[in-house]
Amino acid sequence: MRNSIVKHFALSTAALLCISMSSLTVHASDSFVGPVNLNEEELQWVNDTYQKGETVQTKDGEFSYKIVRDPHLCGHIIEYTGNGSDIVFPDYTGFVRLNRSSVDLSERDDITSVTYDGVRHPGEMLDDFHNCKNLESLTVNAEYSDQLIELYDLSDDFVKTPSGQCLLNGSFADCTNLKAITLPHESEKLECYIGEKVFEGCTALKELDLSGYWGIKEDAFLNCTALEKVVFNENVKEIQDHAFGYIKDADGNYQRCEGLTIYGVTGTAAETYAKENGIPFVAVTPAALSGDATCNNVVDVSDAVLAAKFATGDSEAVITDQGKLNADLDGDGSVTLDDVTLILKIITKLL
Repeated sequence: MRNSIVKHFALSTAALLCISMSSLTVHASDSFVGPVNLNEEELQWVNDTYQKGETVQTKDGEFSYKIVRDPHLCGHIIEYTGNGSDIVFPDYTGFVRLNRSSVDLSERDDITSVTYDGVRHPGEMLDDFHNCKNLESLTVNAEYSDQLIELYDLSDDFVKTPSGQCLLNGSFADCTNLKAITLPHESEKLECYIGEKVFEGCTALKELDLSGYWGIKEDAFLNCTALEKVVFNENVKEIQDHAFGYIKDADGNYQRCEGLTIYGVTGTAAETYAKENGIPFVAVTPAALSGDATCNNVVDVSDAVLAAKFATGDSEAVITDQGKLNADLDGDGSVTLDDVTLILKIITKLL
């Protein structure tokens, strides 16, 4: 597979060198592969655009970007030129991938949703959406688009290679109507961080699911006074000071705000943060054990049967405390028929 990638890379690099002695070299590595299916005219355009430092638009005309090397051939979005209320950041331009965006859309009352369409290669979102009072949802999509896979000629094996970054370092501060944040869960492929104060003052946020390899920087969710539940799995990387559960008073002093519960795996950074900050902590089962009511390290029909018997009050259904924890997939504190449905979905690969 790797030989195939290198072969494609060599062909595209050779084409570039034939165009100009000073042209770009497109790299291929475990974490990046350059566009391989561009014709000579397209390659010439990419090279000329980079050399001139020109600002150009994505093919849909929604964003302006520049082609840069850092160190790979890629595009940096610098401006949103569309006029829609549902903003979707693309993962490619039609010629090169996009790995960074830094647009200022602060204080825009017309924006209702923001979506980042692909972040499997290294990417950093530095966009400013602070004080967008009608912004309701943020979605970061960890999947490659079909077009990106085609553009970079990525095989299935290469797509599954753990590599890349999801660095959410912009600002959604004081987006007081932001209720839903959807972030990557298959983030074993990503180094994921939420930067300092990114969601400060998002007072409508009630629940967060941060299952995955997440690191949370200092003050990331400061002054999120409605936050009731934050869920982590066993892969949480780190949680820095005052990330959750704090407000700052008029004198700049940190004060604990009540009502937050952290759900996480015992022995991880989630439990440590909760205990050090006096925040209620609820232990959840590691992802590998989700649905394992019988505690035999396998999730199969026997787990669904045992959970169903227990949920319906069968006196012969004996289930351990760990089994109850494993079977309580919806996290409501009890084993119900809803959990049985979720176990069946795991068995049939729907979850």
